[in-house]
Amino acid sequence: MLTVVGVLVYSLIQRQVRLYLRTHDQQLPGNKGLTATPTAAVVLALFTQVALVHLGIDEQEVTQLSGVQSHHLLVCDFTFRTLFVGSLMVFRGASFQT
Repeated sequence: MLTVVGVLVYSLIQRQVRLYLRTHDQQLPGNKGLTATPTAAVVLALFTQVALVHLGIDEQEVTQLSGVQSHHLLVCDFTFRTLFVGSLMVFRGASFQT
């Protein structure tokens, strides 16, 4: 059962990213250069270099985000618009380092 859910999530990621890229005339880095039809494995592999550290000490919160490039923001823009419609996600104090 868990494998079936995993395959469905994998398929959903691939389908929705491809649809978003096609409708917005965008491309992502793939195995052989830029592509408008990446596999879910390629999309997930793009994020291996991204690190997010969130520290909460007492009432202080610090967020550090590193390794982000423009294609990451493109996929995140798609993800937030698709999955979190109507909600606003804010990284308080986040700093981007590429």
